[in-house]
Amino acid sequence: MRKSIFAVAGLVAALGSATSQADPTVIAEGTILINNPAFSASDLLAGCDGPLPEANGIDGIAFEVPEGANGQPAALTTTGATAIDADVYWWSAACGVIDSDEWATDAANEVGTIPVDAAYGVVSLFLGANADVSLATL
Repeated sequence: MRKSIFAVAGLVAALGSATSQADPTVIAEGTILINNPAFSASDLLAGCDGPLPEANGIDGIAFEVPEGANGQPAALTTTGATAIDADVYWWSAACGVIDSDEWATDAANEVGTIPVDAAYGVVSLFLGANADVSLATL
């Protein structure tokens, strides 16, 4: 009887590890130097016509949404500063703005679902400065 209990426990442990979620995928990370309450991502996204600009990190971080991240839960975390309000804004491949209300609260850290039609995003600071930010799937 004892051997069968251990066999079942071993099988449950093996199945549990085989079906556990993949490691989080870091989508964007870096340091944002200044806040910009009047933030416009048009400069960072360059009209979606070219590569993302090298000036990332001044008042935002622009990124492409990696394949497989759409529709996934994710979290934006901030460290390194106080009085932070970081937000994430999303655009489609055609540069259409996607509703970002769940990603633009007055919190330092945001949690939500990456829009299924998002191709690009921008992390920006509404408040704070010199904040280290990381956006990753959960």
